[in-house]
Amino acid sequence: MSCIRFSPAAQLKQLREVAPGMLTREQPASLHPASAMTESKFRRLQLLAQDPNQNIKESVAKSHNAPADVLAALARDVDESVLACLARNEHAPVDLLRLM
Repeated sequence: MSCIRFSPAAQLKQLREVAPGMLTREQPASLHPASAMTESKFRRLQLLAQDPNQNIKESVAKSHNAPADVLAALARDVDESVLACLARNEHAPVDLLRLM
């Protein structure tokens, strides 16, 4: 027996009626927008992309704010996990992904 529970439409409707103030999945992000990208933040991403630690490079590869030249440098990385993170980045240029 599975422990996964699927809520039928009637139950979801009842939950919405009981808790109308609950936020949708998109609302929290709109209530707490990220601060604007500055030149120093772009420079920080450039420096972090050169870090020898693969976890840090993965984080940069997943960044929606990473400039195209930083993503291009990460596309040449030998670590497959960095490439996988870059491939999952929705903001990575398609032409760059084709080269990987």
